Amino acid sequence: QLPDAERPAVVTLTGPSKAFNVAGLHASLLVFSRELERAAYLARVEPYHGTFGNAFATVAMRAAYEQGSGAEDWLVGVCAYVRANLAHAARELGRAGEPGLFK
Repeated sequence: QLPDAERPAVVTLTGPSKAFNVAGLHASLLVFSRELERAAYLARVEPYHGTFGNAFATVAMRAAYEQGSGAEDWLVGVCAYVRANLAHAARELGRAGEPGLFK
């Protein structure tokens, strides 16, 4: 590994949205190749608490990335949970005489 001063300044912005189909999660991360740029970024955003996402998004993103192949099981579980909530909403809307949900 090269010392910081010899590395090119690269900042990678990424997130779990595409890989784990969680676009509504509103979570992303930055990866810095050098400490200089990382420190400058943190100096700008930390006074405004800009390094914190919501608690659910942070936990979900960590689970998606850290569990590797197990992340697929997590995603299947989340999708089942969302489907169950949609079915419940559709039933309740039907009982209330509402037109229902789009499929």
